[in-house]
Amino acid sequence: MSSRAARAVALAVLGAVAYAASMSGSLIGDDLGAIVENRVVTGHLPWTEALRRDFWGRARDLTGTFRPLVTLWFRLDWRLAGGAPWLFHAVSLALHAAVCAVGYLAFAAVANEAAALVGMALFAVLAAPSEAVELAAGRADLLGALLALLGLLAHSRGRSIAASAMLALGLASKESAIFAPAAWLLLGPTRERRVPRVVVWAGLIALAAVARTLALGHLAVPVVDLLRNPLRGVDPLARLFGAGRIFARLTLPGILDPSRRLYLCSAPACGPSGPDDPLAWFGLVAIALLLLAPVLLWRRSRAVALGLAWFDVFWFPVSNLALAANSVYGERLLYLPLLGLCVALAAAVLQMPVRWRRPALLLLLAFGLWNAAALQEQHGNWRSADTLYLSALAVAPDSALVQSNAAAARYHQKDAVGAELHARRALALWPDYPQAMAILASSLDRQGRPEEAQALFDRALASSGLDVDIAADAARFLVRRGRREEARVLLDRAQAAHPDRFSLQPLIEQIER
Repeated sequence: MSSRAARAVALAVLGAVAYAASMSGSLIGDDLGAIVENRVVTGHLPWTEALRRDFWGRARDLTGTFRPLVTLWFRLDWRLAGGAPWLFHAVSLALHAAVCAVGYLAFAAVANEAAALVGMALFAVLAAPSEAVELAAGRADLLGALLALLGLLAHSRGRSIAASAMLALGLASKESAIFAPAAWLLLGPTRERRVPRVVVWAGLIALAAVARTLALGHLAVPVVDLLRNPLRGVDPLARLFGAGRIFARLTLPGILDPSRRLYLCSAPACGPSGPDDPLAWFGLVAIALLLLAPVLLWRRSRAVALGLAWFDVFWFPVSNLALAANSVYGERLLYLPLLGLCVALAAAVLQMPVRWRRPALLLLLAFGLWNAAALQEQHGNWRSADTLYLSALAVAPDSALVQSNAAAARYHQKDAVGAELHARRALALWPDYPQAMAILASSLDRQGRPEEAQALFDRALASSGLDVDIAADAARFLVRRGRREEARVLLDRAQAAHPDRFSLQPLIEQIER
């Protein structure tokens, strides 16, 4: 085994060890929609339906995420392990290990080997994008990153067919793959920037757009509700300052402080802002420096510039700066961009004058150890939905979604008073929030206040358009009141409104019995 191959294996082992405890995690959050309730994954629909439905197995209520390769891989895992979480997490572990190894080989080929080695060692234990590994649904991010790196490696070695194959697979795995050719052209050798391969890549992207349109019936991303991304539906200036504020408040602190984790955000915590917001200005200045740095450093420090260019290419499209993205904030969205930032940081430290290099390397080592230690604590948060939901309160208590999830966790823990408290806080932040209404209704019913609960369930059902989870909670409430026929009618209506969701069927059968 060559020395470079041995180093790649060592990095893979480091990444696997850092996340080994994630094997005990559950399927929670987005895992439920992408895996547990996805009838393509569970085998209730033929595998060909992965080519006709979105990432969540829906032919209606589309989110615009089309990742058939990941869906089919989930289906294989489900069949092999019978839906047991361990196999899904084992694959995530293996993919992260592979990303660390291939990331080193790819960046060593286009930048600086020492920077690639140190950068990937840091990335292997970095806590900022940990959601991509902890969450089984993050496989799309892991696979997308691996294919982007393999494509860069192939492109740097002049293997255009292999690079094109990686792009084709990437386009079937994660939407960000459309930006991979730009990263390859920026980071790859100049002699490889040939027109024919660019034409092939453009053709593959066009074919992917056609496949997506045929599957989902549209090309554009559907509008996400303003609670989950309040930067949609606002004027460009308010969105710009809002994105700057999110970067300063969440993204930068999340990178610099590994103990500060937040798996999601929502209105009003991650909403629009304006020119009178100093935090937004700070974020926008930091963003401007990150975008300008590759140009300013291209001749002086090429390895740093290349790493920052990679970060910019993959982070800017999800930053909400130019256009409102599908999500306002998400840790797993940082997984692919932070590969480049880690290499840039390592290259900057290694290029320091000798008298500064040793203390800087020690600081980088301490930062890596801090991340590795924080990861071990983070693994515990992903063992159940309750621990995950409650862990976010410390970071974004002003997020209606975070408060609503905390209410659900408290209710599951049979703390009806605590559930009521968090549900009321969620409604104070976002008054027309049907999920929070439903949790509040359930908590009031548990406290012996059925009349108030009935009124809240009625409002929640009307506001949500017969959301399946809310309908299930309302049906249970009706059953407890002895109104079984009303419960059955409600569930039938919800099932008819959302035919792609089958989670109501067990409850319907239970009522029938």
